[in-house]
Amino acid sequence: MNFLRDLRVVQYRSKDVFKMYIRSEEQKKKDKINKRRSYLKNKELLTDERKQYLKEYRQAWRNLHKGGTEGKYSREYYHKNKEKVILYKESVKEQTKEYQKQWYIDNKDKIKDHRKEYAKEHYIKNKERLNMESLEWHLNNKDKIIHSNRVNNLKNYGLTIDGYNKMFSDQNGCCAVCGRHQSEFKKRLAVDHNHITKKVRKLLCNQCNTAIGLLNEDKNIIMNVIKYLEEHND
Repeated sequence: MNFLRDLRVVQYRSKDVFKMYIRSEEQKKKDKINKRRSYLKNKELLTDERKQYLKEYRQAWRNLHKGGTEGKYSREYYHKNKEKVILYKESVKEQTKEYQKQWYIDNKDKIKDHRKEYAKEHYIKNKERLNMESLEWHLNNKDKIIHSNRVNNLKNYGLTIDGYNKMFSDQNGCCAVCGRHQSEFKKRLAVDHNHITKKVRKLLCNQCNTAIGLLNEDKNIIMNVIKYLEEHND
């Protein structure tokens, strides 16, 4: 099939391209609905040959109006009527934003599913390359990762790094229970908090923090432990 013949018609009528843009919103909606109805009505009747023809025709039409050697008239029209085109774009700027916003709201689930599907397919096709890039990035950005993990961990307690440093300074860098200094431990002092009220208490070493957690923060159990140790101290 010779779709260039149809393109000549399009090229001949391309002088009216700008007029197409100043159609009323109601007319645009009607045209869009009619095109969609026509497509759905004849979708099953399309042969593979016809589908290929339509695909090539659309691509050629895009090339014609995109620019390049075949889009010479489009560029010439734009330069001759630059102010007119810019004024039109400015006049419909808010309408375009509202339309795009509403379209996103109406198609939010579709967009999300499409992005997930695309990300999945992209990962499968480029799995080896993406894994290598990820590994390389992690090796080259260890400090960034450590800092990011620390910031995110402190956020769980409603703290910042400055807030943690102030608590650390107020405790002279020592565990609030056993009194040992940070220099005696490999890990940083942990943020102890009430698991019910979520209120931050003080900084403890990993051993003291774990012991309190294993005893369920129960005063009676802790007192029994003290009593037990006193009775069996020999």
